[in-house]
Amino acid sequence: MRAPAAILALAAATAVLGFGDAAAARPKSAAPATASADTAPLTTAPAEPTDSLHAPAGVADCIWGEVPEDVREAVERAGSIDVIATAIKDLGADKDGQLRLAEHCGVPTGVTDPAAVVRHTIEARTLEIWTTGQLKSAYGVSHDRLDAAWAKLGAADKADFAHWFGDRQQVPEDKLDRVQGLMGALGLDGEDAATVVLYYAGARALYEQLGGTI
Repeated sequence: MRAPAAILALAAATAVLGFGDAAAARPKSAAPATASADTAPLTTAPAEPTDSLHAPAGVADCIWGEVPEDVREAVERAGSIDVIATAIKDLGADKDGQLRLAEHCGVPTGVTDPAAVVRHTIEARTLEIWTTGQLKSAYGVSHDRLDAAWAKLGAADKADFAHWFGDRQQVPEDKLDRVQGLMGALGLDGEDAATVVLYYAGARALYEQLGGTI
């Protein structure tokens, strides 16, 4: 299953958040630094296995709330993938800023890499927002219908989506069966729609696993 070009562009932009040697998200108090989508590969594995990335309720919402307001507003309002990519690239900063933000938002001290929680949170929330917008504008899926379909998913399926989203190397054929239930509930079919739903499910599942609410 191939990913639509827009999703690949957004994933390349979110790679700047630090899944390689690139710098990552700046909290409101941190000074910005330059970053380029070319500095980190699209599919670089995260520093911490996704299975170990869990956080108490409210942590992810706190982290997202500390992203500069202009960036959050750009993501929320963007009608173009280029707008979101530019906003995400502007988040570049050093790991010290991520660690301060992780401590401020209550990331558990037992997590091996608290900065990874910050990076995963911002990537997941950004892609959840964008894919939700795509499902509404391109496929006519309302928030209510999306929430109703999501509520029917079991905990094991959500955990599997979260694991794939955090550790992904390429869009996997073996996730198609897990997407079909969501596709049916949303009244969708087709390869491009399935890919958007897959990224939506992975992003939302990981954001919630990190203590976020949608």
